[in-house]
Amino acid sequence: MDPKTFVDHLSYDASEPKKFALQHETWKKSGNGRTQIYHTPWDEFDLLYTKLETGQEEVVEEGIGGPTVFVVTHGAVVLRDTAGLQQEKLEQGQVVFIKPGNGYRIMAKDQAAEVWGSFVED
Repeated sequence: MDPKTFVDHLSYDASEPKKFALQHETWKKSGNGRTQIYHTPWDEFDLLYTKLETGQEEVVEEGIGGPTVFVVTHGAVVLRDTAGLQQEKLEQGQVVFIKPGNGYRIMAKDQAAEVWGSFVED
């Protein structure tokens, strides 16, 4: 998109902050109820937010139908596939890609952690 077209699409109208808040709820695939899904106004993706206290784990047995990218925004986690074949320790700022259809477990082993993800279901 060229700059002129972009500027022509701007409304310059102030809106209430509530208008920009994304609706969220506990994600139906959240095995332990520790992941929230944030519904974006775009069809391309939704967001996941997982908050774990030390020692807590989140399990998503069936995986996600499309590609997923997670970023650790606080603390550190151990990410494993549900088959137990692969394991990765991720610290704040690290990003990981999860292939479609792979179940996973996220555990805050040594400290509390927060993980955000962007995904699309096929």
